[in-house]
Amino acid sequence: MKRLLLTTLLVFALLLTSGFAQNINIGFTVSKTGALNVDSLEQYRGFELWRDQVNAAGGIKAGGKNNKVQFVGNYDDESNVKRVQQLYTRMILQDNADFLFSPYSSSLTATAAIVTEQNGKIMMTSGSAEGKTYTLGNRYLFQMFAPGTEYLKFVLDMLKAKDPKANCATCHVPKMPKKDAAELNDFGKTVKAAKGKDGKVDWSKVKVPEAKS
Repeated sequence: MKRLLLTTLLVFALLLTSGFAQNINIGFTVSKTGALNVDSLEQYRGFELWRDQVNAAGGIKAGGKNNKVQFVGNYDDESNVKRVQQLYTRMILQDNADFLFSPYSSSLTATAAIVTEQNGKIMMTSGSAEGKTYTLGNRYLFQMFAPGTEYLKFVLDMLKAKDPKANCATCHVPKMPKKDAAELNDFGKTVKAAKGKDGKVDWSKVKVPEAKS
């Protein structure tokens, strides 16, 4: 997390020396509706936490100024690529966004990247792990975490260092049957219903699906 924040601040600092106003306008969309609703809103809360902590500490200091972070846009992209294209164009051309954060998911980010590249605007991705987007020659796209193909690499390296003889098992389901997908979805709803106001889950209220061979 510290490395992620440091990377963000460094990119902003390098560009703010060119004389931005005392507010840094950051634009992004949120999937307030549609299939990506839950994960996208969690990402948004992370953005809010970062903004509040940075501003409480005086903002981002660069070019002899204290620059406060301000969000613009925050439109509902409806988990839809067409909406993303429209809204990222709007945030750049009408809302005067200085920088962009990506929407949640690789597919929406790939669409947003086309718009930011066309307009020469930096976009930092936070919920897009598909590696293909970063191999297309994009000049203004910055990834803030490891791509999906690297998620477990360091875990395995750590395991090997700790116990070179350890056995490791993996499981891969090329395509989940509809019945299993429905059960998984119901399980997710059960967990969400058992979550209290403090964000903690009361696991005594959660029925865990039976393991299947």
